[in-house]
Amino acid sequence: MRIALQHSDRASAAVLLPKMGQLKRLQPAGAASVLSEEFQTYDLKTVRSPRLVGWLLRAFAWLVDSWLFPPIRAILERANGLPQILGETEVSERPLFSPVHALSDTNLVSRDIGLENSATKAGIAFNTAGVAREHTKHDGQTYWSAAQLSSAYTSGAVTPTEVAEDVLQHVAHSQQSEPAMNYFICIDTQAVRTQAAQSTIRYQKHKVLSALDGVPYAVKDMYDALPYQTTCGTTYMPSLHKAEQDHPMVAAMQACGAILLGKTNMHELGVSPLGLNMHYGITRNPHNPGCFAGGSSSGSAAVVAAGLCPFAIGSDGGGSIRVPAACCGVVGLKPTWGRDCVGGGPKGVTSLISTGPIAATVADALLMYAVIANAGEQHIGPVAPVSLPPSLTDGSETHPMHGYRIGVFWDWFNDATPEVVDCCKAALNVLCAKGAEMVPISIPDLDAARVSHMYTFGSESASCHMQELQSPHLKHQLAADVRITLGIAKSFKAQQFVQAQRIRARMVTYMEKVFDAVDFIATPTIPDVAPAIQPDVLQAGESDLSTVGQLMRFVFLSNFTGHPAISLPAGHNSQGLPIGLQLIGRPWGEADLLYAGSVVETAVQSKIKRPKLFCTIAGSASYAGSHGKNRDG
Repeated sequence: MRIALQHSDRASAAVLLPKMGQLKRLQPAGAASVLSEEFQTYDLKTVRSPRLVGWLLRAFAWLVDSWLFPPIRAILERANGLPQILGETEVSERPLFSPVHALSDTNLVSRDIGLENSATKAGIAFNTAGVAREHTKHDGQTYWSAAQLSSAYTSGAVTPTEVAEDVLQHVAHSQQSEPAMNYFICIDTQAVRTQAAQSTIRYQKHKVLSALDGVPYAVKDMYDALPYQTTCGTTYMPSLHKAEQDHPMVAAMQACGAILLGKTNMHELGVSPLGLNMHYGITRNPHNPGCFAGGSSSGSAAVVAAGLCPFAIGSDGGGSIRVPAACCGVVGLKPTWGRDCVGGGPKGVTSLISTGPIAATVADALLMYAVIANAGEQHIGPVAPVSLPPSLTDGSETHPMHGYRIGVFWDWFNDATPEVVDCCKAALNVLCAKGAEMVPISIPDLDAARVSHMYTFGSESASCHMQELQSPHLKHQLAADVRITLGIAKSFKAQQFVQAQRIRARMVTYMEKVFDAVDFIATPTIPDVAPAIQPDVLQAGESDLSTVGQLMRFVFLSNFTGHPAISLPAGHNSQGLPIGLQLIGRPWGEADLLYAGSVVETAVQSKIKRPKLFCTIAGSASYAGSHGKNRDG
């Protein structure tokens, strides 16, 4: 066979082309056993890529667009298993281009709230969360929950205007500290004050819109939310996309009377779980400003962790809700794929991204989820109605997890630092003590899934941002790490993309088999704590795909298969940085995840420490900012 190659491809041909007749053939996924680890090999590999900073970073960003890059790309791809899995393996499954799941009634639904309006959903969710337990005086040491704020407003102990002024002052202090915390890309103080004044009047007249009236929240800056333009963490996006109305999820929150604080910072274009942004500053972790907050929903997690609001909207295509939630020690819920709506931002619909809440508590996550889930016109149909658990546990039940089975692939679970493994095992032991049963499982082909998710994410990201990639003017406004990521992805091949979707079908089959036997899959959320921000990052950024791959070790699978998942605070390491536990649930099983999450939360709450940089709102006194210096509010 003669293959004609262009000049730029000749050097890479020997690396890319397998020997004819030597394709590896995978047995059908339906034949695999998932109920024992005995017959399966844990094969998940670490991403192999050099860390690039300074002139190397700039040079590599130039190289990616040059004719010299194909042989280098081929070496990097083979080192990370791409051609072996996507070009040299025979997969019999039909490709699955979107992880659409059949509707299910297997979760513990108490009430279908799918057809209610936003305000009614908020009221039902308040009752479901058992908010009567939270109607106590705030101790000044912990997060203000949405329920406590609502109760304080109703009693007249504090007003939405007073809370808004506190928040605005704390945000200003956070930017004056050294280093600046960079929680927000844009915050319109006058718009915040106007919303707060309107809410205050509604409480005075006893005409509140919902139980969330006056409660502050924030939105990741990839969703339209007036009066702001949407940047997606770039400098140029408003010139391509004009925000003309609220994203339906934002509109749902606004209909409840919640106060939009502003648009939170994010990793540029959402292409990394680090949270790096060279245009608007790196979002700092409130637990340690020398560490990343995680990404790409970095600002949303950080504002919640810092106590500025009970919840914020984030998005998750490769852990971008759960990774920052784990890094910042808060709750992050990635709903089932398909609950997102059409439109409402410049980023098109992808087969991986879900939108959901990042929250201070499980109850707050439930409240925001109940309001925003299924908002607007879904891009698939039908989707399961929004459902809630009968209640969240308060710790008084002896065996609240009785009847639940938790699957653990121990080789995967243990692929983390000893402190993370021990902390997450302790949280699992709590669930078992509360009545759950631990079941050893195995999940085959995790490395093939890793490669296929990476290929799918890269292909869809390059497709969404084709205009930037084709415009030298726009492309050179991107940070170097983003140019590298998208520059590599734009060369991905159609046949390998299709192969990735065949592997997606395999993984969905495996997960179906697992969930026939268990109710949850448990893992750490990330294999270590929040990574440190190295000094050499501050000048021009970095490209560190090895760290990116490490952060995604446990989270990518549920994006690829579309399953819901939640990250829960489980404790801290010896340096006081948060550790997260992840539970993955059945499709449309968010109610189960929230219930189980409340059991974990109640059991470990005595071990959870508030961040070093933490503010108490609602008229409280001080902001522990600027590395321990108290600033009176």
